Amino acid sequence: MDRTATQHDQAVHGVARLLLSHHPPEHGHRTLPVPGTGGVRVCARCSGIVGGVLVASIAGWLAGGFSPARPGLWWLVPLMILPAIVDFHGQLMRRWESTNPRRLVTGGLFGAALGLALWAACRGSWQAPCALLAGLFGYFGWVALGRRRVVRLVQHVRLYVDYYERCCAEDARRAVDGV
Repeated sequence: MDRTATQHDQAVHGVARLLLSHHPPEHGHRTLPVPGTGGVRVCARCSGIVGGVLVASIAGWLAGGFSPARPGLWWLVPLMILPAIVDFHGQLMRRWESTNPRRLVTGGLFGAALGLALWAACRGSWQAPCALLAGLFGYFGWVALGRRRVVRLVQHVRLYVDYYERCCAEDARRAVDGV
């Protein structure tokens, strides 16, 4: 049996690939396949976030972005992250299972908010970055107020930590085997 052929078919992959998709195999439906890569998959929401950051950064650059003299619509930033928070939290609490198109859109809005906040910070305007952080801290503060929400979030994080540890063990096994 060809050992290298079977390794590409394994569900657990190397730690380096976790940068592209951090989802364990049981959450593979939350990822998008990258054609021509031998089965590499990327996180749908993170793909939206990266796309949103790029679009917002380019738009900010073309439009002159936020500046201290012209703060723009920084108050939209917390509103832009809200759909991603609602979608993530609904999924976390098992109210619904999101779809990849929804993950892409909500991730794109989140990424656009992040890109605008970063662009504003680079221009010396801190309203948008502070609004983004306030929105995130507000969400996590709200989660911390509910025992059931905390338990679900810890379980969710633990699932991904376990997957990371399995990937590390797989990488170590491959290194020992000389593959």
